[in-house]
Amino acid sequence: MTDKELEDAIFKALQNGEGQLVPIEEIGGDESDYDLSVLDDGLYLLYADTCHYNESLDSRQSDEQIINRDDEDEFAVIGRVGYYQWYALSAYYDLNIHKKTEEVEASDEHHRDSAADEFMEGLAEHLAKAINARRDLVNFLRDPCVVNSSDMFPNTNWNLKEMETMLRHFLNLNIFEDSPVIKPNGGQFTINIDSIRSKDVIIPLLYASNENLKIFGHLAKKISELGANTVVGIFASRVVPTLDGKEGVVNEENQVASFSPRFGFRL
Repeated sequence: MTDKELEDAIFKALQNGEGQLVPIEEIGGDESDYDLSVLDDGLYLLYADTCHYNESLDSRQSDEQIINRDDEDEFAVIGRVGYYQWYALSAYYDLNIHKKTEEVEASDEHHRDSAADEFMEGLAEHLAKAINARRDLVNFLRDPCVVNSSDMFPNTNWNLKEMETMLRHFLNLNIFEDSPVIKPNGGQFTINIDSIRSKDVIIPLLYASNENLKIFGHLAKKISELGANTVVGIFASRVVPTLDGKEGVVNEENQVASFSPRFGFRL
């Protein structure tokens, strides 16, 4: 195996969750002795390549795992639709179809503290901190663009519009798009190629339902084919299905909160 082949194998293992990066200081090294940008560049180029595979929606590559049930400022779930990476701030279990366990209760409590937080720091702050905590995601967002996903649907979802605005503000983009990615056209929509060409595109959606994950995958592939560098999905919450694929419903008290800023008094 050549050095290049070894590097590619390592990158793929990391992307597929089969390995993890160990901090240099944990093995007695000094981070200043290494150029970590080389690794970041390699991972970025690998992900850009996989976004453009002919079989980028290969279902054998799809996967998801719950990685956090405690910290409201970190993503609870990471996953892939084919090769396209997605992240969800929380994992919500409908107790009408899931058995109550300690893990399920912990996930739903985390959901209430993060994605359904109406009163404390607020959903926008939790999501911003979660993005910053994922070095892999930050590395993919080198020249970001946020899709106006809300315009794909016939009825306006204002919480989703707020999510799009929050992400643009967080990424230092113009919150009022000059050239929206999605252009509604009757009951269909077209994609503005100029707005996504050579960009690192984020597709935001509130709920990572099975149907929305399908929508994300097909839209990600189309956007990649039209010239984007990379595409990722960001969701407020993963509505966790049962093992046989049955999906639950997020009840009224656990709905994803508004992304508008929170206001309070400081003593």
